[in-house]
Amino acid sequence: MEGFFILLLWVFQPLVAQEQATPVEKGKKDSAPEPDGSDLVMDALYAADQSFSKAQKKIRDDYRKEYQNIIKLAETVEIYLLNFEMIRQLPKGELEPSNSLVEGSQLDAEEHEFLEEEVSEKPPGFIRIEPYNTFSKILKRKVLEAKAVKQGEGAVSDLLGRPDKDTSAWCHYPIHGIRMATKKGEVLFQTSVCYACGNYFFRYPKYRGEADWIDFSSEKLEAFLKKEMPIPQAELDRFEAKYGANRTKK
Repeated sequence: MEGFFILLLWVFQPLVAQEQATPVEKGKKDSAPEPDGSDLVMDALYAADQSFSKAQKKIRDDYRKEYQNIIKLAETVEIYLLNFEMIRQLPKGELEPSNSLVEGSQLDAEEHEFLEEEVSEKPPGFIRIEPYNTFSKILKRKVLEAKAVKQGEGAVSDLLGRPDKDTSAWCHYPIHGIRMATKKGEVLFQTSVCYACGNYFFRYPKYRGEADWIDFSSEKLEAFLKKEMPIPQAELDRFEAKYGANRTKK
Protein backbone atom coordinates (compact mmCIF):
# COMPACT_ATOMS: atom_id res chain seq x y z
CA MET A 1 0.00 0.00 0.00
CA GLU A 2 2.81 2.38 0.87
CA GLY A 3 4.28 1.74 -2.57
CA PHE A 4 0.92 2.62 -4.16
CA PHE A 5 0.84 6.05 -2.45
CA ILE A 6 4.41 6.76 -3.50
CA LEU A 7 3.41 5.96 -7.10
CA LEU A 8 0.44 8.36 -6.94
CA LEU A 9 2.67 11.12 -5.53
CA TRP A 10 5.14 10.63 -8.35
CA VAL A 11 2.38 10.89 -10.99
CA PHE A 12 0.58 13.98 -9.63
CA GLN A 13 3.62 16.01 -8.45
CA PRO A 14 4.14 17.81 -11.85
CA LEU A 15 0.44 18.73 -11.98
CA VAL A 16 0.58 20.23 -8.49
CA ALA A 17 3.73 22.19 -9.37
CA GLN A 18 2.04 23.51 -12.51
CA GLU A 19 -0.98 24.70 -10.53
CA GLN A 20 1.31 26.46 -8.06
CA ALA A 21 3.21 28.29 -10.82
CA THR A 22 2.75 32.07 -10.96
CA PRO A 23 0.59 33.61 -13.73
CA VAL A 24 3.71 35.11 -15.35
CA GLU A 25 5.45 31.72 -15.42
CA LYS A 26 2.35 30.04 -16.85
CA GLY A 27 2.04 32.75 -19.49
CA LYS A 28 5.58 32.11 -20.67
CA LYS A 29 4.79 28.45 -21.21
CA ASP A 30 1.25 28.72 -22.57
CA SER A 31 1.59 31.47 -25.23
CA ALA A 32 3.99 33.87 -27.00
CA PRO A 33 4.02 37.51 -25.77
CA GLU A 34 1.50 39.79 -27.48
CA PRO A 35 2.87 42.82 -29.36
CA ASP A 36 3.05 46.04 -27.37
CA GLY A 37 0.38 48.61 -28.27
CA SER A 38 2.98 51.36 -28.81
CA ASP A 39 4.77 49.20 -31.41
CA LEU A 40 1.55 48.86 -33.39
CA VAL A 41 1.06 52.63 -33.33
CA MET A 42 4.62 53.33 -34.48
CA ASP A 43 4.34 50.79 -37.30
CA ALA A 44 1.09 52.37 -38.49
CA LEU A 45 2.57 55.87 -38.34
CA TYR A 46 5.64 54.76 -40.27
CA ALA A 47 3.48 53.20 -42.99
CA ALA A 48 1.40 56.39 -43.24
CA ASP A 49 4.54 58.56 -43.43
CA GLN A 50 5.97 56.40 -46.21
CA SER A 51 2.75 56.68 -48.20
CA PHE A 52 2.71 60.46 -47.73
CA SER A 53 6.37 60.84 -48.79
CA LYS A 54 5.83 58.69 -51.87
CA ALA A 55 2.76 60.66 -52.91
CA GLN A 56 4.45 64.00 -52.24
CA LYS A 57 7.49 63.01 -54.30
CA LYS A 58 5.26 62.16 -57.26
CA ILE A 59 3.44 65.49 -56.96
CA ARG A 60 6.75 67.37 -56.96
CA ASP A 61 8.22 65.40 -59.87
CA ASP A 62 5.03 65.98 -61.87
CA TYR A 63 5.01 69.69 -61.02
CA ARG A 64 8.57 70.17 -62.27
CA LYS A 65 7.66 68.39 -65.52
CA GLU A 66 4.65 70.68 -65.91
CA TYR A 67 6.94 73.65 -65.26
CA GLN A 68 8.76 72.85 -68.50
CA ASN A 69 5.90 74.66 -70.26
CA ILE A 70 6.70 77.83 -68.29
CA ILE A 71 10.39 77.63 -69.17
CA LYS A 72 9.43 77.86 -72.85
CA LEU A 73 8.14 81.39 -72.20
CA ALA A 74 11.58 82.70 -71.18
CA GLU A 75 12.91 85.54 -73.33
CA THR A 76 16.06 86.43 -71.41
CA VAL A 77 18.53 84.14 -69.67
CA GLU A 78 21.30 85.22 -67.32
CA ILE A 79 24.09 83.00 -66.07
CA TYR A 80 26.03 83.79 -62.90
CA LEU A 81 29.43 82.78 -61.65
CA LEU A 82 28.97 82.54 -57.90
CA ASN A 83 31.33 82.76 -54.97
CA PHE A 84 30.56 79.16 -53.73
CA GLU A 85 30.24 80.61 -50.23
CA MET A 86 27.18 81.99 -48.47
CA ILE A 87 26.40 84.76 -45.99
CA ARG A 88 23.28 85.18 -43.86
CA GLN A 89 22.78 88.92 -44.36
CA LEU A 90 23.37 91.18 -47.33
CA PRO A 91 26.09 93.80 -46.82
CA LYS A 92 24.75 97.31 -46.35
CA GLY A 93 23.69 98.86 -49.63
CA GLU A 94 23.69 95.57 -51.55
CA LEU A 95 20.63 94.25 -53.37
CA GLU A 96 19.63 90.86 -54.73
CA PRO A 97 17.95 90.24 -58.08
CA SER A 98 14.21 89.79 -57.71
CA ASN A 99 13.38 86.10 -57.81
CA SER A 100 9.67 85.53 -58.33
CA LEU A 101 6.92 86.26 -60.81
CA VAL A 102 5.38 88.83 -58.46
CA GLU A 103 8.62 90.61 -57.63
CA GLY A 104 9.88 90.27 -61.18
CA SER A 105 6.89 92.14 -62.58
CA GLN A 106 7.90 95.14 -60.48
CA LEU A 107 11.47 95.52 -61.78
CA ASP A 108 12.53 99.10 -62.21
CA ALA A 109 14.25 100.70 -65.22
CA GLU A 110 17.72 100.05 -63.84
CA GLU A 111 17.07 96.31 -63.76
CA HIS A 112 15.84 96.35 -67.36
CA GLU A 113 19.02 98.11 -68.45
CA PHE A 114 21.05 95.57 -66.54
CA LEU A 115 19.39 92.70 -68.39
CA GLU A 116 20.59 94.18 -71.67
CA GLU A 117 24.27 94.03 -70.72
CA GLU A 118 26.10 91.18 -72.45
CA VAL A 119 28.93 90.62 -70.00
CA SER A 120 29.77 92.53 -66.84
CA GLU A 121 33.02 92.11 -64.92
CA LYS A 122 31.77 94.39 -62.14
CA PRO A 123 30.27 92.38 -59.23
CA PRO A 124 26.53 93.10 -59.58
CA GLY A 125 25.33 91.89 -56.20
CA PHE A 126 24.12 88.67 -54.61
CA ILE A 127 21.72 85.83 -55.35
CA ARG A 128 19.45 84.37 -52.67
CA ILE A 129 19.96 80.68 -51.85
CA GLU A 130 16.35 80.10 -50.96
CA PRO A 131 16.31 76.82 -48.96
CA TYR A 132 18.92 78.26 -46.57
CA ASN A 133 17.68 81.86 -46.81
CA THR A 134 21.28 82.93 -47.37
CA PHE A 135 23.10 84.83 -50.12
CA SER A 136 26.01 84.10 -52.46
CA LYS A 137 28.00 86.80 -54.17
CA ILE A 138 27.77 87.09 -57.96
CA LEU A 139 31.32 87.33 -59.26
CA LYS A 140 30.35 87.63 -62.91
CA ARG A 141 27.17 87.60 -64.98
CA LYS A 142 26.33 87.05 -68.62
CA VAL A 143 23.11 87.77 -70.48
CA LEU A 144 22.69 85.31 -73.34
CA GLU A 145 21.90 86.08 -76.94
CA ALA A 146 18.72 84.79 -78.58
CA LYS A 147 20.23 81.53 -79.92
CA ALA A 148 21.77 80.68 -76.56
CA VAL A 149 18.47 81.48 -74.82
CA LYS A 150 16.80 78.62 -76.71
CA GLN A 151 19.69 76.32 -75.83
CA GLY A 152 19.35 77.34 -72.19
CA GLU A 153 15.63 76.62 -72.23
CA GLY A 154 16.29 73.13 -73.57
CA ALA A 155 18.98 72.44 -70.97
CA VAL A 156 16.84 73.63 -68.05
CA SER A 157 13.88 71.67 -69.37
CA ASP A 158 16.07 68.56 -69.41
CA LEU A 159 16.91 69.15 -65.74
CA LEU A 160 13.31 69.70 -64.62
CA GLY A 161 12.11 66.57 -66.40
CA ARG A 162 14.36 64.32 -64.30
CA PRO A 163 12.98 62.68 -61.12
CA ASP A 164 14.54 63.52 -57.78
CA LYS A 165 16.37 60.40 -56.55
CA ASP A 166 17.23 62.03 -53.21
CA THR A 167 20.91 61.11 -53.51
CA SER A 168 22.58 64.53 -53.23
CA ALA A 169 24.83 65.44 -50.31
CA TRP A 170 23.73 67.54 -47.34
CA CYS A 171 25.67 70.57 -48.52
CA HIS A 172 25.58 73.33 -51.15
CA TYR A 173 28.52 75.31 -52.49
CA PRO A 174 26.95 77.42 -55.27
CA ILE A 175 29.24 78.00 -58.24
CA HIS A 176 26.77 78.62 -61.07
CA GLY A 177 23.44 80.41 -61.06
CA ILE A 178 20.84 80.80 -63.78
CA ARG A 179 17.91 83.18 -64.08
CA MET A 180 15.21 83.06 -66.75
CA ALA A 181 12.71 85.87 -67.31
CA THR A 182 10.42 87.56 -69.80
CA LYS A 183 11.39 90.85 -71.45
CA LYS A 184 9.06 92.57 -68.99
CA GLY A 185 11.24 91.27 -66.18
CA GLU A 186 8.91 88.55 -64.90
CA VAL A 187 11.23 85.96 -63.39
CA LEU A 188 10.21 82.45 -64.41
CA PHE A 189 13.05 80.40 -62.95
CA GLN A 190 16.08 81.05 -60.79
CA THR A 191 18.44 78.67 -59.04
CA SER A 192 21.99 78.00 -57.98
CA VAL A 193 23.95 74.83 -58.76
CA CYS A 194 26.53 72.90 -56.76
CA TYR A 195 28.40 70.24 -58.71
CA ALA A 196 30.34 69.04 -55.65
CA CYS A 197 27.14 68.18 -53.74
CA GLY A 198 25.09 67.40 -56.83
CA ASN A 199 22.06 69.61 -56.15
CA TYR A 200 20.08 72.71 -57.07
CA PHE A 201 17.00 74.31 -55.56
CA PHE A 202 13.53 74.60 -57.00
CA ARG A 203 10.69 76.76 -55.73
CA TYR A 204 7.33 75.05 -55.35
CA PRO A 205 4.00 76.85 -54.82
CA LYS A 206 3.95 78.09 -51.25
CA TYR A 207 0.86 76.12 -50.29
CA ARG A 208 2.69 72.88 -51.19
CA GLY A 209 6.07 73.76 -49.74
CA GLU A 210 8.63 76.39 -50.70
CA ALA A 211 12.10 76.01 -52.22
CA ASP A 212 13.74 72.63 -51.74
CA TRP A 213 16.89 70.79 -52.82
CA ILE A 214 16.75 68.50 -55.86
CA ASP A 215 19.35 66.16 -57.37
CA PHE A 216 21.31 67.87 -60.12
CA SER A 217 21.57 65.13 -62.73
CA SER A 218 21.56 66.96 -66.08
CA GLU A 219 24.83 66.62 -67.97
CA LYS A 220 23.23 68.76 -70.67
CA LEU A 221 22.72 71.77 -68.36
CA GLU A 222 26.11 71.32 -66.69
CA ALA A 223 27.87 71.38 -70.06
CA PHE A 224 25.82 74.40 -71.14
CA LEU A 225 26.61 76.42 -68.01
CA LYS A 226 30.32 75.60 -68.12
CA LYS A 227 30.48 76.54 -71.80
CA GLU A 228 28.71 79.87 -71.37
CA MET A 229 30.37 80.72 -68.04
CA PRO A 230 33.64 78.78 -67.57
CA ILE A 231 34.75 78.34 -63.95
CA PRO A 232 38.17 79.96 -63.47
CA GLN A 233 40.86 77.57 -62.29
CA ALA A 234 41.63 79.98 -59.45
CA GLU A 235 38.08 79.46 -58.09
CA LEU A 236 38.38 75.68 -58.39
CA ASP A 237 41.70 75.77 -56.53
CA ARG A 238 40.26 78.06 -53.85
CA PHE A 239 37.34 75.70 -53.32
CA GLU A 240 39.56 72.61 -53.03
CA ALA A 241 41.87 74.39 -50.59
CA LYS A 242 38.99 75.39 -48.34
CA TYR A 243 36.42 72.60 -48.65
CA GLY A 244 37.77 69.81 -50.82
CA ALA A 245 38.45 67.30 -48.04
CA ASN A 246 35.67 68.41 -45.67
CA ARG A 247 32.43 68.12 -47.61
CA THR A 248 29.59 66.55 -45.60
CA LYS A 249 28.08 63.60 -47.41
CA LYS A 250 24.52 62.36 -46.98
